Amino acid sequence: MRVEAFDLQLGGNLPMGGASLSYTLGNNGEVIIMTGTGRSYVVNSVEEAQRLFGQVSVHPLVGMGGVLDLTAVIRLLNVGRNKIKILRLLRRGDLITILHLLPKELLVNALRLFNKVKLLRLIMALPKPLLIRMLLRVMKLSNLIKKMPTNELMRILRSKRLNNREMTKGLLKMEPQFMFLLLQRVHGDYNYSNLKPYDLAKIFMQTPKERLMEGLKTLPFKALIPLVTGFVKQDPQLLLNMSDQFIYKLFERMSKPMLLNSCMVLPEEILIKMLSQLPGPLLVMAAAQIDDKTFEQYLLSQQPQLLKLLAGAA
Repeated sequence: MRVEAFDLQLGGNLPMGGASLSYTLGNNGEVIIMTGTGRSYVVNSVEEAQRLFGQVSVHPLVGMGGVLDLTAVIRLLNVGRNKIKILRLLRRGDLITILHLLPKELLVNALRLFNKVKLLRLIMALPKPLLIRMLLRVMKLSNLIKKMPTNELMRILRSKRLNNREMTKGLLKMEPQFMFLLLQRVHGDYNYSNLKPYDLAKIFMQTPKERLMEGLKTLPFKALIPLVTGFVKQDPQLLLNMSDQFIYKLFERMSKPMLLNSCMVLPEEILIKMLSQLPGPLLVMAAAQIDDKTFEQYLLSQQPQLLKLLAGAA
């Protein structure tokens, strides 16, 4: 592992019979004493150094009993300034672990590190229910349906979730001019305006749904919008009938900030799974969003060997 230069000062001097001995710490916390003649001695603790060389000054990183004080190492590491350098020393799995310590807002922010093409590819690999939640995060249901071309509206109307009984309930709520026009397209010319609601409902109930669909295709676009909106409000699962191509076009037309906003509905685990596809240098940038204090606690609890390495190599 290559250790980069850090903005910190470690090491010190040991007095010995009037001469100044320099010392540092090894990778495993051992004390390395160097004489002015270039010779060096390795001892296991400050106590051993005192026994061999007499009274010595305590190293600023060594606590009672000659044990390396990792908290002192953290203080001298200047985590805020050296965070990127430290993160570069971690394995990829460690960086992904750090992502779990970030709040959702920062996970979503890290998605900026993908270009829009890659981000769209990751988004479209998600389950359709999540895609629909993302769309509804950034646009109202009514606006979503208004963006649907006729073939997408018909995909919803053809859903098996809409049987004749449910269709009839919605058709009876249509503007009368469109409801009568539908009846004429399906059953021929007749003055249906004279019929009572019960009679109209009976006609719709007895008409095969396939014939109703053929008639609905001939109605003006503005007649289908409120019909589909009403059905979807009653049963949001109908949106699952939207085609992947239409959903892709909706996301493709969004600005990148809007795409990121839509990702706020995604669970943290999915966001981390997406971010795990970042190349190493960009994954470091994503992890570097971690708060300094949180990062310090992570290093103390999860990376004690790295701290010893940094203390010894500084």
